[in-house]
Amino acid sequence: MNNLIKVTGNGIFTDSWIIAEKTGNSHEAIVKLLKKYSDDFKTFGKLSTDLKSDLMSKRGITIYSLNEPQATLLMTFLGNSKNVIDFKMKLVRQFYDMRMLLMEKSPSSGSRLGNKAGYLERWKRIPLKD
Repeated sequence: MNNLIKVTGNGIFTDSWIIAEKTGNSHEAIVKLLKKYSDDFKTFGKLSTDLKSDLMSKRGITIYSLNEPQATLLMTFLGNSKNVIDFKMKLVRQFYDMRMLLMEKSPSSGSRLGNKAGYLERWKRIPLKD
């Protein structure tokens, strides 16, 4: 699995830095959207931040962690250039793949095996470009 998402104790997340980098937007532009629509993003959960040191400017950069609904909402604000569409496809794929992997590891997922297997088969048939 690529490094677009990460799993923490609270769930599955991506971050503002990854979204900026992979969509060809500046991190500042992404953060501006997150701040402008912060109430909307917060309806899907807490907007967590981390401070990343920037050696070039010798100051910290605030990185936002986004859960799947927050990342999905942000992606709707970014338009549909080829670069953004390709990234949207990869990000959606990784969120769903990780969710399925976590379901397989969950002791309560046994009753959903039939549905999960069918879901995985359908999902694998969707082609993605690297």
